[in-house]
Amino acid sequence: MFDTAITPPRPGADERLWLDWANGMAVSACLGLECTRIDVGRASFVMAGSPWPLNPNGAVHGGLVLAAADHCFGAVTVRSISGDRLPVTATLTSEFHLPNIAPLAFDAQVDRIGRSLAFVRVAVYDTEGRLTTKVNGAMAVGALARPGGMDAEGSPRHT
Repeated sequence: MFDTAITPPRPGADERLWLDWANGMAVSACLGLECTRIDVGRASFVMAGSPWPLNPNGAVHGGLVLAAADHCFGAVTVRSISGDRLPVTATLTSEFHLPNIAPLAFDAQVDRIGRSLAFVRVAVYDTEGRLTTKVNGAMAVGALARPGGMDAEGSPRHT
């Protein structure tokens, strides 16, 4: 059955619904991310601590930071496109400037949305406001896809 808990609100829905959606995704909890703001074109997330063991220098593992940034890509893009489409990551590049010492703030921004791609960036900041990581990417924006090959009613999709 299609998990309605991950279904995003419709465009124009109240901001509280969008925050509940972003914070209600299992991936948000697994990554230790809390969405504090989600508007069209911009979203903010906080990672208070790492759900993974820290690196020997006390920093959050870079792979976790990138997974969190990728999740931010998706959330801010969903908020910024029409309700009948969902994005998937097409490209992701990163630059690590400083160790990512938690708590971390993730500032996600959609720079441009075309017919099939949305260009997104995430800046990661440490508790002192220093830029630690820059992540840029493109999201392929296509027709609404249902998990597990199911249609909107939870029936198997035939191809």
